[in-house]
Amino acid sequence: RSSPPAPETAIPLADESFPGEAAVARGLLAHGAALDDEAFVRRAYEVVLGRPVDADGLANAAGQLTSGVMTRAHFLHELLWSAELRTA
Repeated sequence: RSSPPAPETAIPLADESFPGEAAVARGLLAHGAALDDEAFVRRAYEVVLGRPVDADGLANAAGQLTSGVMTRAHFLHELLWSAELRTA
């Protein structure tokens, strides 16, 4: 698997896990605003990790988002800096 492609106009930031990470996150947050938490988690896994989310991961992440324990931005940060993405 590879990281999602960075838009050509993206300027890499020093703290990105891959070039264009911030642009990918902004896009997910903007386009995912109309999605419920489960749909947002599903889409984020597909875009960031290139795979569907498993049932346990979906329940855990969507539950944390719905309860307010985690924000969508924090959830994306966790995916973007996950060991799975870094070793893919």
